[in-house]
Amino acid sequence: MRPCHGWTSPCRERGGILYAYIARQPILNPSRETVGYELLYRNGSGNAAHITDGDAATRGVLTEAVTVFGLRQLTDGLPAYINFTRNLILSDYARQSDPKDIVVQVMEHVRPDEALERKLRQLRQSGYTLALKNYQERSEFRRLLSLFHIIRVDFTRTNVLFQRDAVRNHGAPGARFLADKVETELEFSGARAMGYELFQGYFFEKPFCLFKQLPPLSETPYGKLLSALLEPTPDISACAALIHKDPMLSYMFRREEKALRLPSGPLSTNIRISIYRMGPPRFLRWACLALMRQHNVTDSKDIIRRAYQRGLFMEALSASSGDGDTIPGHCFLLGVFSLLDKVTGSSLEHLFRGMALPRSMREALLGRGENGYNRLLRYAVIYEMGNERLILPDIHSRLTRDEIVSLYLRCMTETDTALARMEEPV
Repeated sequence: MRPCHGWTSPCRERGGILYAYIARQPILNPSRETVGYELLYRNGSGNAAHITDGDAATRGVLTEAVTVFGLRQLTDGLPAYINFTRNLILSDYARQSDPKDIVVQVMEHVRPDEALERKLRQLRQSGYTLALKNYQERSEFRRLLSLFHIIRVDFTRTNVLFQRDAVRNHGAPGARFLADKVETELEFSGARAMGYELFQGYFFEKPFCLFKQLPPLSETPYGKLLSALLEPTPDISACAALIHKDPMLSYMFRREEKALRLPSGPLSTNIRISIYRMGPPRFLRWACLALMRQHNVTDSKDIIRRAYQRGLFMEALSASSGDGDTIPGHCFLLGVFSLLDKVTGSSLEHLFRGMALPRSMREALLGRGENGYNRLLRYAVIYEMGNERLILPDIHSRLTRDEIVSLYLRCMTETDTALARMEEPV
């Protein structure tokens, strides 16, 4: 891990190699000993957060802390304070991490209701440490303070009278108060005299931004999952193990299980059984969608929609084609992979370094050679342009022109359904 230093591009270094960014700021006790770190979202080397999607920011922080940096290495084995939105609390995203490793911080703009209270109680009963961020005099969380182990008071937004009263009269027995945004020695000594037990702020240390080069796709859980699916006989047990080990994959897979309403019961917790119930084609589509969603560096979902739709279209064209050298499932992957450089901001050569793609697929992706995959990809790209002056390559399809139009529209509908299913609350 290295500190960030002055790159102008927020998501990559020269040459198109991607980096993960994360910032941490220490949390101290009255003796100024570090007892934890708050992990903060960063989307570039400028050590600033430009958050447009709170859910995505938290998912990115926790996933990259675990899978890229190593959570315990990042925090020196101390608890990681991580902001959680309402959606992620309700969807049990915190449960992807060991209760000893994280502190679940409830964001200041979250509004409490029965559903949120129920989830917070469940998390507390499961051993998770809960922190309330930016507690103020008129906070709607006042009636729920007994749920929180740590109550954070922003010293830039509150006055001394409230800061003192909060420690004396608010919170449940055993709750600790954290003086946040402490900026002077006077504020620190005053907060300590009031009874605050935890401290954070620029007076001690500013957030420190770290970065680490992202590995090629082949070395990530997503790449390993797709490599397993490219085998003639996919190893479902290996796929299940990869999902189980990765917090984000596990989280998204459980969402897909619920969205598809797979049978409940004791076996519903068995990832391998759920994969069989999904069926290989649907599981492959889910894996590609999870990959794109997690690695999308653009501010739009349009590129994901376009890649997924191209994959469906190519898969369907392959099934109707007289070309015997293409496999429909591989054609779906090829359609998605053909736009993965746009999704991730990294070159295809870097993405697929070390990945065991069939030679014909790799040649088609890199625009080399002439084979069935190459022809199908060119057909799909030209068809998407909607320019009738362009000549489509001959793929020996048994479909009429009107049937292909109908097929393309069906792929559009299926794409919208798949994207909506991944986003819908559970």
